[in-house]
Amino acid sequence: NIESKLVSLHVKQQDYAVIAAMALGDKSALDSNTRNSYSISGASHILAVSGLHIGIIFQLFIFLLGGRKYSVYTIILSLISIWTYVFLIGLPASAVRAAIMLSAYSLSLAFHRTGLPLNTLASAYILMLFISPLYLFELSFQLSFLAVASILLFFTPLYTLLPIRSRFIRWAWGLLCVSLAAQIGTLPVIVYTFGRISCYSLLTNYIAIPAATLILYLGAALILFSPLTLWAPIAPVVAPLISLTSGALTSITQFLNTAIKLISMLPGASIENVRISLPQVISLYAIILLIYALWRRIDKQKSSECKIS
Repeated sequence: NIESKLVSLHVKQQDYAVIAAMALGDKSALDSNTRNSYSISGASHILAVSGLHIGIIFQLFIFLLGGRKYSVYTIILSLISIWTYVFLIGLPASAVRAAIMLSAYSLSLAFHRTGLPLNTLASAYILMLFISPLYLFELSFQLSFLAVASILLFFTPLYTLLPIRSRFIRWAWGLLCVSLAAQIGTLPVIVYTFGRISCYSLLTNYIAIPAATLILYLGAALILFSPLTLWAPIAPVVAPLISLTSGALTSITQFLNTAIKLISMLPGASIENVRISLPQVISLYAIILLIYALWRRIDKQKSSECKIS
């Protein structure tokens, strides 16, 4: 049992609750204060095994199996590993959806069938609705679809606004653009459902996403290598490494929890009791799509002018 294994590694209860939510999709140990802090700061999305987490773990498997080479071999083995992980944590719906989407996209890369990403997204979600039509009425399903679709539509227009040479600044700008693109697609539904706008969510992601990445990597290392302590010849070597990894995992989780709590306590951290109607939500999405269509038209005109000149 993966959960008992984490507990046996002497991870503190409060830290274990966040690690279990991120890595195992189990939110049962989260207290109301922690949930509220993450919600106000706009970091609730990292407390569930979703596309972000599956993508991070997939990249880890790709690196371990083939460096940075996206060969058919590494992609297929990585997908097998991802699905094994999803089964081990109990097939939570958000993880299954993310794994299906990742599988569809990765296999299209592996076999050089790089069609429109939106077509891949649509195919994956049609498949998921075929498996379980009731997914359509789940908020997590709606938000995951809207987030991915919005990133596919708006990341490039946002990212190309600033030509940046510095690798670090380019990474920081890219992370901001991904977060902003996801916000564009999900904010109307979030406001309609919860009546809350998290004002510092973009800032929060600069802390939450790198921390979540480290937590998932360290958690995976603990789960994979802790059985080696049962092998007497190498136990004296492995045990201190596991203890060191466990300490690092706890420290990063404590840092993340503290940062999230502080952000949630900042003045104006959230705007509460915002009420919008369903017709207003539909109108907002119509405006968003209109803005995207306008950008596409302007971009095509610029491309045509460049070709002529």
